[in-house]
Amino acid sequence: MDELWSKHFNVSNEEWEKICDKALDIWDKLDVPKDPDDLLESNTCPMHPNTFMNLSGVSGFNHMNGYTYEDYVTGWEKRVSLEQN
Repeated sequence: MDELWSKHFNVSNEEWEKICDKALDIWDKLDVPKDPDDLLESNTCPMHPNTFMNLSGVSGFNHMNGYTYEDYVTGWEKRVSLEQN
């Protein structure tokens, strides 16, 4: 893992809970159709925060998708916008 990954994910349990709570708040506020049976990314909905957090343990995932759920969602919105234009 790289230094940025360690900065964001090598944290105390208390900090981890805050990170997860913030990601879930972002998810709850998204104005997109959500399918509770499909937590993966689609062109109509970003992946669920739990999926993002689980994939953050995969080497290179955060380098490509962002180190925070907020950064990931921002990147997803940009990709979807480009695809629609």
